[in-house]
Amino acid sequence: MKWAGKCQMNSAPIVAAYGHLFPNLHIERDVLDRAGLQLVDANRCSDDELVALGACGILLGAFQKLDRARLTRLSTCKGVVRVGIGVDNIDLQAAKEAQITICNVPSYCIEEVAVHVLTCSLALMRGLSYWDRSVRSGSWRGKRLPLLRRPSTCTLGIIGFGQIGKVLEDRASRIFGSIVIYDPLYQNGSQTVGPRTEFVANLDELLRRADVASVHVPLTSETKDMLGEPQLRTMKTGAFVINASRGGIINVPALLRVIREGHLAGAALDTFTKEPLPADDELLSENRILLSPHIAWKSEEAETELRRSSAEEMVRILTGGTPRSPIKI
Repeated sequence: MKWAGKCQMNSAPIVAAYGHLFPNLHIERDVLDRAGLQLVDANRCSDDELVALGACGILLGAFQKLDRARLTRLSTCKGVVRVGIGVDNIDLQAAKEAQITICNVPSYCIEEVAVHVLTCSLALMRGLSYWDRSVRSGSWRGKRLPLLRRPSTCTLGIIGFGQIGKVLEDRASRIFGSIVIYDPLYQNGSQTVGPRTEFVANLDELLRRADVASVHVPLTSETKDMLGEPQLRTMKTGAFVINASRGGIINVPALLRVIREGHLAGAALDTFTKEPLPADDELLSENRILLSPHIAWKSEEAETELRRSSAEEMVRILTGGTPRSPIKI
C-alpha cells in the first residue's frame, strides 16, 4: 500500500480526530485500522500537542478550526476531511499553500436537512410551539393567537438549489401551493421540478413572493448577512424565514427587530454564529423563533454514513486513491 508522505509514529501513520462530539470513535477506527492507519483522538490536544502527533491526516469536526496559524505548523499533514459539509472552519488558501488536500462529505444528510426544514415550516405555519407553551401554562388557547396559514395557499422560497434544495423542492411540492427558487449558479433545465415550481432571477423577487423562505447556501464572504434588515423587510408581512445552513447568513439582530416589530411572524434557526448559544443570547427570549441545536443533519443513519464516509475518504487521500469530494481552491 502506497503512503502519501512520511508521518509515522511507532509503526502506523497517524490520523487525528479533532473537534468532534462523538462519544467514541469505533466507526472511524474500524475503517482506518483495516487500512493500516492509526487513529488518535486529538480533541483535548493543545496546538503544540497536535503538531507533535505528526499526523498525516485530520478528521475535522465542527468544533475546532484549522486557521492559517495551525495549518502552517502541521508540516506532516497531507489531508483534512471535514466531517460534515461546511468548510468555513478551514483556511482554504492556507491549506492550498501548504499542499494539504481538503475534502468534505456533501451527501450524508440531504434527506434529514430537507425534512427538518419542511417540518419547521409546517410547525411555524401551524403555531405548534405556541400551542405547546399555551397548553403547558394552563391557558389553553391563550390570548394572542399566532398567525396560522394553509400551506396549499402559500409559497415556499428556496435560496440555493444544491442537493438539499432539490430534495426540499421535491418533498414540499406536495404540500405548498407554489415554490420559487433563487440560485445564480444553477443552470435550469437539467433538474426535473414540480409544475408549480419557478426559478426567479434575483433574491428580492423570491423574498417578495415567499410566505416561507429557507436558506441553503454555504457561508462565504458573499453570503455573510445575505439576509440583512433590507432583505428581511422585503418579505411579506407575516412571512417566516428558516436557516438550517450556517449561522451568519441571516443577520440575527435584524431578524429580531423585524419579528418584534411584527413584520415577520417568526423564524426557525438550527445554526448560529456561536454554538452552543450563550445563556444570555437574545434569541432565547423570543418565542416566535423556533430553535434547534444544529441538529438538522442528525439521524442514526446519517451519523453512521458521515463517520464511515469521512474515514474512507481519508484512506483514499493517504493511500494514493482519488478522493470523492475534494474542495476546489
